[in-house]
Amino acid sequence: MARERDEGPRAGGLAKARYCADCASWRVETPCPVCGADLLLDDEDEDAATAAPPGGVALGPTRGEFTLRLGREVLRAAPGALVCATLVGGVLAAQTLLPFGDLDWPPKIVAGFIACAWLLERARSARTQGSDLDMVALGGVLLRALYLLPALVGILTLHWAAIPVAAVFALLGPLLLAALAGEEPLSDLGPRTLLQAFLATDGYARYATLTAAGLAAMLVPLGWDDGDPLWRAPLIGLGAALAGTAAGLARRSAERTPEA
Repeated sequence: MARERDEGPRAGGLAKARYCADCASWRVETPCPVCGADLLLDDEDEDAATAAPPGGVALGPTRGEFTLRLGREVLRAAPGALVCATLVGGVLAAQTLLPFGDLDWPPKIVAGFIACAWLLERARSARTQGSDLDMVALGGVLLRALYLLPALVGILTLHWAAIPVAAVFALLGPLLLAALAGEEPLSDLGPRTLLQAFLATDGYARYATLTAAGLAAMLVPLGWDDGDPLWRAPLIGLGAALAGTAAGLARRSAERTPEA
């Protein structure tokens, strides 16, 4: 049974919302209108809700629920990660066939663009609970990948200026990636919106840690010189999937959008 959490008053006149672990979101009715899970409180949850502090502080998923949800999302992203790995592997392997000579950067930039596109697409899908590689949304994702690419490629240069950029993504990765993957990135990237999302996210540290780990798993193989694409490409695809999933679920946690 999906577990439920009781909340206090929320914006929009919603007096109570229930947390659905299957959908990683808050609902105002049971069963869940998306997955059909029964969100009725059991005795243990009722006691916890009764003991909640005044003011309606919401309790998010338990560690087990969070791990299960993350695993489901990453597993669901396997086909997209495979597509990303195939494209990236082809680009990296072409370095030995095309007349680049000793130039490593052209293949890295193209592979980096593919990885950025998959990263933002995964974040968009995890945030909206939609399908991966949605052709309707892919155009906007590709455009935003062009904005993200210089920052991530800049980290690979290992220049001193890359240090603060890497620190920003390590600390604010879930906020920035989810904002870029949203329908209104200019609004979502505003300082006030980012602060509100940070304060409203349950367990932000774990999302930030997973996002940073995914970005590292994506960037280290991408920046590796003369590495075999057979191990670099799968790591890049899986790293982007993990980072995007964590970022999308973080913003979903912050938004807590109940479907009436």
